[in-house]
Amino acid sequence: MKLYENGLEEYPISQALISNFLILLWIGIGAYSAYLLLPLLGYIYALLFLFLIYFLLRKLVCVNCFYYGRICSMGWGKLSSFLFSRGEIERFPSSFGIKIAPFVYGSLTVLPIIFLIVMMATRGFSADKLILLLLIILVGLYSGTISRKRTCSRCKMRYICPGSAAKGTVELQ
Repeated sequence: MKLYENGLEEYPISQALISNFLILLWIGIGAYSAYLLLPLLGYIYALLFLFLIYFLLRKLVCVNCFYYGRICSMGWGKLSSFLFSRGEIERFPSSFGIKIAPFVYGSLTVLPIIFLIVMMATRGFSADKLILLLLIILVGLYSGTISRKRTCSRCKMRYICPGSAAKGTVELQ
């Protein structure tokens, strides 16, 4: 296992705070979209994704990461060290969490899009639904491309992580 030697030992706390704000915004937009379709669905969506992202994936991924006990781009290395025992970095690339993470994060965008399209098709088009649709697409695209590329480019795990958006790229400032 070769770490990226120019990677950050720890990310700035401001990065983790901004990243978590965006994740919570992402979950919030999705939950509100689900709520508009069916109120109970909104609560289920919010609780499910909060659990998946802030607990389950932290157990399945972060315990095996270099950043365990440290502030990664999301601050989740610290969070996982408060909740779980340390794993083994060698297990990181093949962990079950790495395999399901794309599905979890993809669902954060795809499900609200489906909810909003269903609402517009069955309950009529409205500007607020269109704005929610555009917001969820923009947050999803930003998180999945620009933000990911930037944070992965400075990550010690960029050579190890199967989901790295920065393998073989030059470091971005």
